[in-house]
Amino acid sequence: MRSANCTKVTFGNVFLVFLVALALFATSAASIARDQDDPRIVPPHGKLEGKTYGEWLAAFEQWFLGVPAADNAVLVGNEDTLAIGQPKHVWFLANISPVVERHFVVPSGKALYFPIFAVEWDNSFCVEPDTNYSVDELRAIAKSFVDTIRDIEVTIDDVPVRNVAAYRFVSPVFAITLPDDNIVQVGFGCSDARPGTYFPAVADAYALLLKPLPVGEHTTRTTAVVVVDPTDPSQDINVDVLWRITVVPHSGDE
Repeated sequence: MRSANCTKVTFGNVFLVFLVALALFATSAASIARDQDDPRIVPPHGKLEGKTYGEWLAAFEQWFLGVPAADNAVLVGNEDTLAIGQPKHVWFLANISPVVERHFVVPSGKALYFPIFAVEWDNSFCVEPDTNYSVDELRAIAKSFVDTIRDIEVTIDDVPVRNVAAYRFVSPVFAITLPDDNIVQVGFGCSDARPGTYFPAVADAYALLLKPLPVGEHTTRTTAVVVVDPTDPSQDINVDVLWRITVVPHSGDE
C-alpha cells in the first residue's frame, strides 16, 4: 500500500502532502440537485476549449506535476512563474499550504481553473514497493480522500459560490511525465518519484473553472475542514486560502 506519510492531495486551491497517518473513511455520496448556474463560472455540465471539467482536472494534474519545482507556482515565492506551462486560454492556479494568502498576476482574457479539493492517485509515487491497483481501485482510493472534506465555502470577490458540491468531478485516466527537480520528489520528499512518464493516474476533485475576470483587483477565498479522524475532531485540518488576483491587460500576443 502507499506509504501513509506521503499522501498527495490537492484542496482548497491547495496541494498538500499529509505528513501524518490518515485514517480514511469513505462516505456515501449524496445525490445533489444542481443549483442555478453561476454566471461567473463554467457550469458543471459545460465545456471550455472543448474540455469537460474532468478533462481539465487531468490537464491540471499534468501541469502541476510537470513543472520543475524551481519554477512551480504552487510554491510560495514562485508567484512570478505562474505563466510557465499554462494553456493559452486557461490558466491553472494551485497552492501548497492549507492556510495562506498569496498574490498572482494574470493577463486578461484567461479563464482560471483551480481545485477546491482534489486527489491524484497512481501506482508509483510515494509508495514502496509500487502498487498494481486497477483504474477502478485507484478511483476508489482517490474518492475516499475527497470524501473527507466538509464545510466547503468559496467566495469570489466576496460573493459566495452557490452549491459548491455540484462542482465535483472525476478525471479520465491520464499519464504523468515528471521532470528532473520535480515537485513530488523535491517538494514532498518522495524519493521514488523519479523523472519519467507514469500511467495510469486518476484524479477526483471539487474544482471551479472561472470565466475570464475583468481587468483589476479580485479575490478568491476557500475555507473548509478536512476530517482526518471522524472520532477525533482535534485532528481536523482547517483550510483558509486567500488569493489576491490582479488581472492586467494582455500584451496582444498571448
